[in-house]
Amino acid sequence: EEARVSKRYKSIKAMPDDGSSKETYSMAIPYVAAQLAFYEGILSAAQTLILSGGAVVALTRFSPSFARSFGPSGKVALAITPPFFMFGLRGEQAIIRMRRNGIPPNK
Repeated sequence: EEARVSKRYKSIKAMPDDGSSKETYSMAIPYVAAQLAFYEGILSAAQTLILSGGAVVALTRFSPSFARSFGPSGKVALAITPPFFMFGLRGEQAIIRMRRNGIPPNK
């Protein structure tokens, strides 16, 4: 089986030796890479949300100065910003790791 990488789409094309049919995996590999990056990002964001949300709730309950300093929208922003950051960071790290290991995500 011969494998070659298309310059334009950076896709892996596999051609069977018997010449009966050609299968192109140009859409499957980027899709799988995106799915794995999304999964890692969501998992990391959920873990971060538990920590940041818990910290905001604890500070609101036990710190009167914190409770007076921020309104509801400020507290929500403090709880939700770290998970968004971690989602982007871990997703990007997953894509970089897959590119280093030879899996070309969609560009």
